[in-house]
Amino acid sequence: MTSQIIYSVAIIVTLGLLAGRTVRFIRMPAVTGYLLIGILIGPWMVGVVDYDTVDVLSHAFTNPILGVIAYMIGGNASFQNLVGLKKAILYISIAEAGMAFIITLLLITYIGPILMPELSLDFRSWLVMGIVIGSICMATAPAVSMAIVDELKVIGSLPTALLGVIALDNLYAIVGFSICTWIAIIIIEGSVSTDAIGVVLEQLFSILGSVLLGVVLAYFMSFVGQITWQKYQRLILVMGIIMASSQIALTIGLFPILVNLVFGFTIVNLQADDKDYIGVIKPIQEPMFALFFSVAGAHMNLDMLRSAGILTMLIVLGRDGGKIIGSWIGAVSADTTGPIRKYLGFALMPKAGVTIGLTMLITEIPQLDPISNIAVTAILASTLINELSAPPISRFVLARGAYTRDQEYAIKNNDRGATI
Repeated sequence: MTSQIIYSVAIIVTLGLLAGRTVRFIRMPAVTGYLLIGILIGPWMVGVVDYDTVDVLSHAFTNPILGVIAYMIGGNASFQNLVGLKKAILYISIAEAGMAFIITLLLITYIGPILMPELSLDFRSWLVMGIVIGSICMATAPAVSMAIVDELKVIGSLPTALLGVIALDNLYAIVGFSICTWIAIIIIEGSVSTDAIGVVLEQLFSILGSVLLGVVLAYFMSFVGQITWQKYQRLILVMGIIMASSQIALTIGLFPILVNLVFGFTIVNLQADDKDYIGVIKPIQEPMFALFFSVAGAHMNLDMLRSAGILTMLIVLGRDGGKIIGSWIGAVSADTTGPIRKYLGFALMPKAGVTIGLTMLITEIPQLDPISNIAVTAILASTLINELSAPPISRFVLARGAYTRDQEYAIKNNDRGATI
């Protein structure tokens, strides 16, 4: 089995990198290439990699790589980078996450029963499903955005605001899911039971524990990092802590993504000028992204789109529409620049890590059994749609609304040929 895993990793990374480079010729993001090659060689199509191997690779690599991505997202949210954008990020994140929740809730609760009478659910069940799914729809996956920002090497207010909004999105989703799950259980049971209180308290303790662990790790690395002089030493230190923290968080019931998000945010605001704990990861980003997204593609089962089609489309419309409308409302309220108003909402389409993690928690809550199967299937199917459609959309808006370091240099030197 070990030799099969090594062989599969070699095939996935090699073909993933080749696919990523190939799709760039048609101005598609490398992420799309990774996903497509994963679907092609996965068990759903050609079957170069079987189901068991995909499961093993997912369990082995998903949380550590998501931890690295979350760390990098947090690391891009230094107070220095956020100067002039804090208000915009706060307003936009609240508006787009709130609108995604509200529109998804309304569509599922009131349109779902009309379009899907065969499910034979009462109003209470539709309302519960809308509340739970709506809370999960607040999340935005950082991996696609991080990969495309790195690929295009863009800077400026749009990518900075985007990464800040994504960081808050996942915090809102985790907290929102905890509260909404509690409300859903109360609606189902008709009263505030000890089970409902226990669920929300457990989730809140996990959130607080995740934040605390992230802060502690940052101070630990800041202290230990004083004896690292070379970049490769800092790379080993960073990767070791992220991998260990991801496993520790899972073992004690915390959120690995939130731990590493706080870890990255705290360390970038603690680090000395001569220490770079974020940029040291850049040399290994491309193979890491290739492995992560190719495995994600191999994990996709397109048959899900047929089994929960209508509910899936309601989720896609509610979430994506809410994020686009909410982002515009938040941007206007914060009086932001044109690129943020025009493009930010369209860059918030990706969803995966936190969405899937919270979705799996639905199956662990007995009170949600009447709606868990259809809800989980529809959310995973909507994730599949977004993962395939979001990368090219994100690449387009980031290419239009941001600029490269060369363009920044030209603008500062009054080069009339430079455009943003």
